[in-house]
Amino acid sequence: MSTSAELNLPPLSSIREFARLVGLSESTVRKCIHATAPDGWPPLPAKRLPNGQYRITAADGAAWINSLPEA
Repeated sequence: MSTSAELNLPPLSSIREFARLVGLSESTVRKCIHATAPDGWPPLPAKRLPNGQYRITAADGAAWINSLPEA
């Protein structure tokens, strides 16, 4: 399992930053944050700020990346 340091993730990432770091579109990252279907993308934990923006912690991002099936 890769750690957040090995993946070079910052402590907190915006949706845009996380999408760029992992090579996905912002809309895909948003879908993952709101995912509930077991047959789609795995849910991506994110913290919602009072202003409505989301932040993804390095630990949650690394765990999510490691949960993806191998291509």
